[in-house]
Amino acid sequence: MTTGPDAVRFRARDLGIEPGIYPPGKHNAITDVHGVLVGHKTVWKDPPAVPTISHRVRSGVTAILPHSGNISQQKVPCAIYLGNAFGKLAGYTQVKELGTLETPILLTSTLNVSKVADALIAHTLRLAGNETADSINPVVGETNDGELSDSRSRPVEEKDVFDALRAARGGLVLEGSVGAGTGTRCLGWKGGIGSASRVLPPKAGGYTVGVLVQTNFGGLLTVNGAPVGRELGRFSYSYELSHEAGSCMIVAATDAPLCSRNLERLAKRAVYGLVRCGSYSSNESGDYAIAFSTAYTMPYTEPVQLLNNVAMSRLFLAIEEATEEAVLNSMLQATTVTGRDDHSSEAIPLVDVIGVCEKYNSLFWHSKVAPWAPTTKEGTIADGGRRLKQLMEHVSSAHISHEVKSRLLAKLNGAIENNSDAGSLTQQGREQQANEALLTCSSKIKMFTNELATEGLITEPYASLFALYANLGEWICQKARAI
Repeated sequence: MTTGPDAVRFRARDLGIEPGIYPPGKHNAITDVHGVLVGHKTVWKDPPAVPTISHRVRSGVTAILPHSGNISQQKVPCAIYLGNAFGKLAGYTQVKELGTLETPILLTSTLNVSKVADALIAHTLRLAGNETADSINPVVGETNDGELSDSRSRPVEEKDVFDALRAARGGLVLEGSVGAGTGTRCLGWKGGIGSASRVLPPKAGGYTVGVLVQTNFGGLLTVNGAPVGRELGRFSYSYELSHEAGSCMIVAATDAPLCSRNLERLAKRAVYGLVRCGSYSSNESGDYAIAFSTAYTMPYTEPVQLLNNVAMSRLFLAIEEATEEAVLNSMLQATTVTGRDDHSSEAIPLVDVIGVCEKYNSLFWHSKVAPWAPTTKEGTIADGGRRLKQLMEHVSSAHISHEVKSRLLAKLNGAIENNSDAGSLTQQGREQQANEALLTCSSKIKMFTNELATEGLITEPYASLFALYANLGEWICQKARAI
């Protein structure tokens, strides 16, 4: 649907944007909570190719499942927090009353809520074990994609819902202009689906908190403290950008054993995470957070040991951080979409984001700022090796010529070998030789940087991304030599 340079997108951490204190899970997504599945169906239609519509459709549906079983028979504890209830969230009152979730959570566009809810009911009634069910509480949230999509045609059909449910998988989550995020806009640019996670330390239980967002709201974009919206001149009520009403749906999962009351408190902090990105929750912004736990299902035959209130604070911090990063991922992964009446929402330019974040020193905080920045020579060298390997992964997967890629990788391999030598020499107490290896490593990185400067060989955003990591590698080498 999108081709050319705009199709090359990266997540926040790929760009060195590392908000918060807690580390992410393996996939940095809601699916890091064991058992959680996510599926999408993008509904993309164009006349006259689709003769039944008169305007372009840019919509879809996203499904979040707490587990792969029959959820109506194995309910999970759940709560919903209303940040600003200008929206159409189906299923709220029963979740509020009983504190349980009995269907997957589906996200879609505003005028499709009832159609999607009906399809979800049909899906649930057909499941084995539900032959006598006569009450289903479908939970369906929405944001309004009417600027880019012919919302009045109500384009999401039953088959689309079934497709999204069948597509639900663990592991990596597709983000950006996909599923329920196909037609959304956020903070002046294209919004969409985003996800992130945080893992608490073992001494705090080692629990995981995962978040998925459907972003469609306005405000003043802040990226890990850097005023990106202000610097790029796009924000609500600015001269260049009309007021954005919009909404945001947040779905949070955790494996921490929580009751519905504390899940509601957790959901509330997810809404706080929107503020860290620049949301001000406008009058017309439907900001909802749905939180569930996978630690146990109901009905249960044995008592469940629940976390008490005191244990919640770490989870509160984790969900705010994950929500912030999920919003950023939704924008950074989104591609430009042109839709109804040629309305277009541009993907945020990654090179400009990198530039503003560099200006305000808000990148690579886990290498530069406490508590994760290493303070020993050995730790600093290890951190440099990790960052160089990340750069190698980016170069290896880049859409650049094989010849250029081979030259870049050769220089990186040399730098990584020198870094490894420096680490070994430091362990042996041979500090002077370690510093010489670090100097050689820095020289190899400069050779890599010089290769990047050859005009036209490497396109954006690759050139800026590679330079970003190379500059960090040199900085770490200098830091390690000074220790």
